[in-house]
Amino acid sequence: ARRCEEQLDALVERVMAEWSSRLPGYQNLRDAGHVGAVRQAIRFFLRTAQGVSADEDLRQMFRTRAAYRAEQGVPLSTLLRTYTIAAQALFDGLRQEVRDGELAALADVARLLFSMQDEAITEVARAYQEELAALGAARRDRRRELVRDLVEGGPLPDAAALEEFG
Repeated sequence: ARRCEEQLDALVERVMAEWSSRLPGYQNLRDAGHVGAVRQAIRFFLRTAQGVSADEDLRQMFRTRAAYRAEQGVPLSTLLRTYTIAAQALFDGLRQEVRDGELAALADVARLLFSMQDEAITEVARAYQEELAALGAARRDRRRELVRDLVEGGPLPDAAALEEFG
């Protein structure tokens, strides 16, 4: 993990290359915070694997990113695949650094990777669903207001508002 941390940028590129080749439309998912979030998550994992306590609250980052993706309309299955693909790419990078006598350590790191991936996916799915529920509630409220205004004889809303609700 220590040797991999020295190659953090290469690991980030490896993950993004895997996403690019395995996720249709991946280029549409890239945004300003994308690379930084990947780098932060990988660095956190590598430091945890070394036994270094990290102060970063990845759960909050995962939640924020998941809510943003829900708002964008990214399918949950696509979002969760980014985590499984990233874990595979990260493991491949770790495996390339293994030296003689380190196979047992690689198995321990793999177990940690699976555990952290499980935690991340659980948090992401929960935040995604919460955001969808909030978006749905906001949409219902807008629709109720529109209907109420129309029933009360208020001014006609713009065409976009009418189109949004059919």
